[in-house]
Amino acid sequence: MLGIYSGSKFFVEAVSQALRSETASSGLRVTCIQPGNVETPLLATSTDKDALKPSGAKVLEPADVARAVVYAVTQPDWCAVNEILVEPRQEPA
Repeated sequence: MLGIYSGSKFFVEAVSQALRSETASSGLRVTCIQPGNVETPLLATSTDKDALKPSGAKVLEPADVARAVVYAVTQPDWCAVNEILVEPRQEPA
């Protein structure tokens, strides 16, 4: 299942890149925000045993990801924030 999950994440990145190219002159900005594990009900439904192993590391809170969104949308018009990768500091690579 990890291959399907990883493939879908790559698809989102590829679509984001295409949208960014196609809409660059329109003023629309496209940002791909890629969070690591976030403390939400979705995390508990994961079938990835490695992701569910208790590592003692603190996972992200939804507010951590929200701050990344606010950062991206509050930049000046001439700035493009294309990607933001937000992961817990102690999360395994």
